[in-house]
Amino acid sequence: MPSVDELAALYDNSLAGTQCGGYTCEVSRLFHLTNNWFWGSMPKGSGEAWGVYLSYGQRYWYAVSYTVYKRALCVRRT
Repeated sequence: MPSVDELAALYDNSLAGTQCGGYTCEVSRLFHLTNNWFWGSMPKGSGEAWGVYLSYGQRYWYAVSYTVYKRALCVRRT
């Protein structure tokens, strides 16, 4: 999974945005996303983790047990 910094780097408010589920995300149209909130690989304490809203580019943390509407964006190194 990407770090929060890597996820945040996908956000670009100069773009027109693309559909991501029922939302609009400010990312390249090359992405086909099913929601606007993505978990990062960085934990915050024992039961929480950081993520990024790609609609606004903001970072938040949530309990990892709260999975409603949350997505993981898998990546691979090139």
